[in-house]
Amino acid sequence: MTAKENAVPPYVNTGETIGFPPSRDEVERVVRRIAGNILHHTKRSFVEAKSGSLLVNLSGLTADENITLADPYCDWKYWNGVIYIGMKRLGEELHHEEYVTYGAQNFTFIFKHLDFFKKRFEKRIPDAPFHQYFRMDRLDDCGAMGAALLETLPGNNNENWQQRIEQTADYIMNKQERLADGTFARCRFGKTTLWADDLYMSVPFLAGMYSYSGNDEYLREAARQVLNFHKRLFEPFRGLYYHTWYLEEETFGVAFWGRANGWAAMAKCHLLDVLPAEDPDRTSVLKTLREQITGFSRYQSADGTWRQLTDKADSWAESSSTAM
Repeated sequence: MTAKENAVPPYVNTGETIGFPPSRDEVERVVRRIAGNILHHTKRSFVEAKSGSLLVNLSGLTADENITLADPYCDWKYWNGVIYIGMKRLGEELHHEEYVTYGAQNFTFIFKHLDFFKKRFEKRIPDAPFHQYFRMDRLDDCGAMGAALLETLPGNNNENWQQRIEQTADYIMNKQERLADGTFARCRFGKTTLWADDLYMSVPFLAGMYSYSGNDEYLREAARQVLNFHKRLFEPFRGLYYHTWYLEEETFGVAFWGRANGWAAMAKCHLLDVLPAEDPDRTSVLKTLREQITGFSRYQSADGTWRQLTDKADSWAESSSTAM
């Protein structure tokens, strides 16, 4: 089945409700509608900003012309890495080829046009497409998209994709900022912070690199990050992760952000998918996941959702943390 074959256009809000807990059929209906909406709005083309004209190719244009993407799904952004992985795995589960190939088609589009937008990046033109591809000075720039590249590489034996994977591995293993004990950190504006987000921005890629290369160093690094983040950000009384920790102030951020807790749990699942049963860190990694699941299960709302601030009953229901 493709999006075009659905009886109701996938991007139309039908106002339907689902039960709690939902059945598999109800879940499938919802995720097909979400995936169909993504397919419908993905254009793989460009817009000339001044005229608003849609462009299918960039031949004859120069980097001085203000060209933007026709939609955000083809940009080099971490959230698209998450989408590409999700679409591929959903397609494999539902035997839906259009979902399976979605990420590969977007990567083909991106890599085809990198040379043009590299010139815009070098001119320091703000908000030019793919600028995070060229910047690569933080995990947001490479981890999730690198993990998606690893997922889509089989069947797409592309030398440029392989080169980017190797560059990402080198950045994460050798260049990413860290605390003294090796934990990935963010050093900006004279402050050093630890963000729970960065478990997802690194561990799925490292787990994928182990599967891709067979090199155990990637497993060891991924497990170290999971255990170090848990030690520094997990608050046992609530059973939740703080979003951040500040080195200079030696204090936590104020929020138990729902999405941060989701990022951490998802990262651990990616790692456990490839961590051998006899691995020396498997028991410890699994223990951190179980502690976390026990913790955030206490805060699920009666309608099945989790909130933007997980432990705050007056915070709003939030879809992405609920999904994770």
